[in-house]
Amino acid sequence: MRTVSVSQAREQLSSFVNWSKENKDYVIIEVRGKAEAVLIPYADFDILQEILQQKQRREAIAKLQALSGEISKRTSELNETNVDELADEISKEAVASLARKGKIRFGKENP
Repeated sequence: MRTVSVSQAREQLSSFVNWSKENKDYVIIEVRGKAEAVLIPYADFDILQEILQQKQRREAIAKLQALSGEISKRTSELNETNVDELADEISKEAVASLARKGKIRFGKENP
């Protein structure tokens, strides 16, 4: 592993890319003494991407499982009366929305 300043990296990027590739090692790039970026061989980048994608998948699955549990909890509290009341409420809201938009009208229309 090598550590270089950003100005060194800028001036000698080609040589650091070659060094990283040949040595199959990393080049840490620092800005004002603080590590800010890493130059890595492309093969390692592919591996890193796969690891990150797997992590994202695990996080997404965990979120979906938590959501599934919450949905199951909420739906277990529903009975037929609650479902009918909810359906009536949704229907009324939909009809009211359509009426406000002028999509439907009630009553007699004058020709």
